[in-house]
Amino acid sequence: MRDATTMAVMALVLAAGCSGGEGREPVEPKPEPVEGAPPPSPHADGTVPGVTGEPRVGEREPSPSPAPAPAPLAPYSPWIAPPVYGPPGGMATPVLTAPSTGISVKWKAEIGVTTYKSTIHYHDGRIIVGSNGSSWKDSQDARDGLYILDPADGSIDLQFVPPGTGEKDVNGVALGKDLIFLGTDQDNLYAVDWTGSVKWQTTLVGDVEAAPALADLDGDGKLDVAVGSEGGVMYGIGGKKGKTLWSVKATAGYYNSPAFVGAAALGDVTGDGIADVFVPSRDAVFRAIDGKTGKLLWSHQGGSGMHGAPILVDADGDGQLEVIFTESYSEVRSADASTGVIEWHVELTNPDGGIEGLFGPVGWYPEAGCALVSTAWWAASEGVYCLAGTSGAMLWRYNESKGNISSGAVVGDVDGQPGSEAVFGTESGKLVAVDTSGVPVRMYELGGAIECTPTLADIDGDGLVEILVASNDGFIRALETDGVAPPVIGYHRGDSHNAAVF
Repeated sequence: MRDATTMAVMALVLAAGCSGGEGREPVEPKPEPVEGAPPPSPHADGTVPGVTGEPRVGEREPSPSPAPAPAPLAPYSPWIAPPVYGPPGGMATPVLTAPSTGISVKWKAEIGVTTYKSTIHYHDGRIIVGSNGSSWKDSQDARDGLYILDPADGSIDLQFVPPGTGEKDVNGVALGKDLIFLGTDQDNLYAVDWTGSVKWQTTLVGDVEAAPALADLDGDGKLDVAVGSEGGVMYGIGGKKGKTLWSVKATAGYYNSPAFVGAAALGDVTGDGIADVFVPSRDAVFRAIDGKTGKLLWSHQGGSGMHGAPILVDADGDGQLEVIFTESYSEVRSADASTGVIEWHVELTNPDGGIEGLFGPVGWYPEAGCALVSTAWWAASEGVYCLAGTSGAMLWRYNESKGNISSGAVVGDVDGQPGSEAVFGTESGKLVAVDTSGVPVRMYELGGAIECTPTLADIDGDGLVEILVASNDGFIRALETDGVAPPVIGYHRGDSHNAAVF
């Protein structure tokens, strides 16, 4: 736990949220801060006036203090890498790398904007991505929906626009053999075939912000859907007809928000052959749910809401799965997935002092043996942490001085040299690839903020890895790299089912 002086400094520096962690009380909800206004001074007790619980990262409201726009660059020009903090195990003098080479644009296609909850899939010779349209703020527009693109040139083979009224924004998408599963801000979950024909539609309690995840939950040999709603209900939905198999309700929580906005991870820990469901919620509770019955296996009560999607991985090499999950305010935990026993717990501190905002999906870097955790709190120094899977120790922290990092990371060869790189985006519009020591080896400037986790795949069969990346200038791009080895983790949720088991 931090002392009172440190807590006061945190409140003064951030002025955009309350400190989280074990035993901490949340700030009482108050009116939203005014964009561009100076930060309020803290009260004597260290709390900050004008705070409304947690910030909304990558959603429809802008950050309280948006980072300034980057200086104009020539289109798609290579970028000189910013400082990184090393060596492994601590902070040290920043190290600059040489200008990046080896990345070029293959094509780009206009699809609209994406969020940190969006997915990009390359599957069966097609690229599949959901869109929030021309703007998150528009209730609906012509670019909302699901896109299927031709990997040869990015041309749009299909745009599925959900029927009916209301917001038709689409974030995450999960793929079965014959069906595509997606949720919308109409409070609906859809199953559509590859021609865009709706096979079934189910109305949930609230928007579907999180990506659906697929597994056979009822033992009938067909894929079913595990998905949460912003209204605070986690569902198991039958894949054949869209009937509810079970549901779990969240509580109002500290911020009067029960929302399930982080995607679930799916893996069998009960030994019944049915995947179990591991899911965070904004009510500050992380839940492990029996995938067959919907009964609670275990839960962890946190100190702040939970937005970031977790992963399942044998992080310590003992042959048993751990689940690694985050709380919005600085906390990262690894728990035994079967029992919920916390195996390690890390409370991160921004280099400038104060909270690290954890909203994006957790990643895994096998070659480095670490969980990758990105930060987004509108501070001067955001980053990506490499936390040892065995202990949570910080092996290194990539530092970003120009804005949030809400993207997750994927892993593969993008420089043609031995070993893999972790690839992620920043909200300052940079695509970054770092090696196992956290040093950037490739970097590329795009035309808008990158929230959506990139995807790695050889989409044209030429033996070189492409990076599929969507930015909030409204375009998705295919970037050619020098990478020759098949991707290690090509999708941030692991596979086309979004199960997130690594």
